[in-house]
Amino acid sequence: MEQGPKYLNWVNGGGWVHRLANVDPSSIVEIGAVVHAHVRVGADSHIGSGSVLGPHIIIGSNSNI
Repeated sequence: MEQGPKYLNWVNGGGWVHRLANVDPSSIVEIGAVVHAHVRVGADSHIGSGSVLGPHIIIGSNSNI
C-alpha cells in the first residue's frame, strides 16, 4: 500500500515530480510543469512551465523542454 504523496514539489524550480520519477538534482522543473512516474530526466535539463512529461519518457542531459 502506498503511503505519502505521489507528487513532490521539486526544490529546483517548484514543479511537481512523481516520487517514482528519476530526475537529476541539477535539473530544473519549473512551476506549472509535471513529471509523471517512471520518467528519467538527465543532468542540467530544464523542464518549462506547462510541460507534462508522461510515464516512461526519457529526457537526456542538457535538454530544454
